[in-house]
Amino acid sequence: GAVCASGDFYNIADFSNSMPHLVAPGVDILSAWPGGKMNSLNGTSMACPHVAGVAALWWQRLKSQRPRNLSQAVIANLLASARTEHFLHGLDSSDFGNGLVTAPH
Repeated sequence: GAVCASGDFYNIADFSNSMPHLVAPGVDILSAWPGGKMNSLNGTSMACPHVAGVAALWWQRLKSQRPRNLSQAVIANLLASARTEHFLHGLDSSDFGNGLVTAPH
């Protein structure tokens, strides 16, 4: 799903999917545009690369530990590390799933 900044918190974007497993920024995302330009775009298609990038960071982090099933370990860490404390009050977990995708530290 996609979220947008709302002060110090996040809100669910109007167009976001319902019942997502994770959410990521998806509003006013600066993206490459034809002609060597940049453009600000909105969409779950802007949130998805955030999740993919964080998944790659988890893959790199976990690879050295040689878990039995690396892909499942990545998924488990993505879901377990997701954050929910920065959402506006009144949102339901069906709006943001496990929460905002979070990179390993």
